[in-house]
Amino acid sequence: MKKNILLIVLLSSVLAFSQVGIDTQNPQAKFHVDGAKDNAVTGVPTAAQQANDVVITSAGNIGVGTVTPANKLTVTGGKIQYTDGTEANNYVLSTNASGVASWKPVALTLSPGVLGTGIDIPSTQTGIYYNTGSYIDLPPGKWMVTCIMLGSKRNSITGTGSEMTAPNETWWLRTTFGDANSPTSATQPSSPDIMGTSKLISGVLVASSYYSLLNSSVIINNTSGAVKRYYYYAGGISASTVNATGNLRDFGGIAYGENNIYYQAIY
Repeated sequence: MKKNILLIVLLSSVLAFSQVGIDTQNPQAKFHVDGAKDNAVTGVPTAAQQANDVVITSAGNIGVGTVTPANKLTVTGGKIQYTDGTEANNYVLSTNASGVASWKPVALTLSPGVLGTGIDIPSTQTGIYYNTGSYIDLPPGKWMVTCIMLGSKRNSITGTGSEMTAPNETWWLRTTFGDANSPTSATQPSSPDIMGTSKLISGVLVASSYYSLLNSSVIINNTSGAVKRYYYYAGGISASTVNATGNLRDFGGIAYGENNIYYQAIY
């Protein structure tokens, strides 16, 4: 009989301490502190009562201001202050490759695309888009992609050529990023990931000059969940081009030092 009584006492002690409450007789987690000692004896505390509570659940989640934290740390109805000596006004909390956090100034991160060999674009092929050989590899997310491209009819290797710009010559050139890696496209190859109604980076090139620049941006939303490659196409010469003859030389590639493709994350 004495053994049975001792066993009951031991079991009662284990059950009694399966949840630990400080200033509360009604702990809602493995460890529960009622800061204001205002929780009811039974039932789940109200939102106002939880506002001063701290809990640790059996899953190891910590809740501040809540008794049901869904993450390793959940803070409800308050602010978090993190001071390690790197903090300053308008800094953001950032991490290194190992996940160690510190405060950093807001910085604009630009990443380059890859420039290919470029392509000669004839004025007569008004409906054709040519794969320039250049591309960008975008991780998942939204990105602003900017292209700076020089257009010229001169031979970019020697600096001379027979196809000099004619008087009043104007090229309206369209460029875009496509999903398919094809040499040419008979239709506009714009990726559906390009946001907005306009999916082109266009401009006037070689307008009574040896050289001119195309410079603009599109926003690409990669929702594939993985890094995705987008190919840079150029062409679609406008049918209203005035006095355009010959070819744009080596467009969209490494031939000209001004050429660049870069991207930055947007939120």
